[in-house]
Amino acid sequence: MRLTAIAVAALAGAVLAAPRAQAQTPPGDSQAQPPHEQDEAEEQPEPMMGVELDDEGARGHFQVAQALFQTGRYVEAGAEFVQAYDLSHRSEMLFNAFVAYRDGADLERAVGALRRYLEVEPAADGVEQLRARLERMQARVAGQAELETERRSALAAQAEAERQRQGALARAAAESQRADEASTASAETRQAWVVTAAGGGLLLASGVLALVAKSRVDSLDAHCPNNRCGDGVDLSAERNHARRAVIATDALWMTGAVVAGVGFVLLLTADSNDAAEEANPNAVGAFCDGHGCAASYRRAF
Repeated sequence: MRLTAIAVAALAGAVLAAPRAQAQTPPGDSQAQPPHEQDEAEEQPEPMMGVELDDEGARGHFQVAQALFQTGRYVEAGAEFVQAYDLSHRSEMLFNAFVAYRDGADLERAVGALRRYLEVEPAADGVEQLRARLERMQARVAGQAELETERRSALAAQAEAERQRQGALARAAAESQRADEASTASAETRQAWVVTAAGGGLLLASGVLALVAKSRVDSLDAHCPNNRCGDGVDLSAERNHARRAVIATDALWMTGAVVAGVGFVLLLTADSNDAAEEANPNAVGAFCDGHGCAASYRRAF
């Protein structure tokens, strides 16, 4: 038994045609109607087309499409109408798909369905109005695509700016850390020189004290030959003074040598850090974002 879809389509046509009839105005009043109200009247949905379908699969898709349309699931209904056309090759299904997609605000698919319908039915009733409708919808789709492209470009530019800002902040932090390390290295170098100078001072003092000790010993030998001293000379006391001077000289010399050695090691360590800094003595960083610009400059010297 062949299932006829005309009754269902007629019902849908009546439901969809009613709002359109309310929006229409007599020809004589069209001049007084504002432009945006004219556009809204022109965009009211046309009634869908009913047709008898011989293919059972096409009839099934058509019935599902009608049910989806009646419940407001327009985009899904449009997809069912397209499948009905693929099976039946009835152009009315493409027109119905156009109406469903448009009512579902899927303009891109609505344009595709209407374009296919006009290709299949170039001499359809009201073809000029439909072609004008197609041109307006294509212009709207192109405008939406342009806006989407601009939006994506803006998002990409924002993401790139944020990436550059984060990179600049990371570089600035690294430069600040290197500057701190360079400052620490300079302080270590100064400390090393102080320690080395202190060791040198102790060595110099030990040299002076050694001369004093030698002078005492020479004086004692001159005044007390063969351990015999003249009147008024205490040989034991003089020997004790000379011995203490020698001990002090040895202590100063050993202490100075140790301190100077520590300072020398510290200098070698500081020099290795300075050599690393000299490999990259200058560093410049800069960045800008929506909050302003910042720059940094570092030089080792």
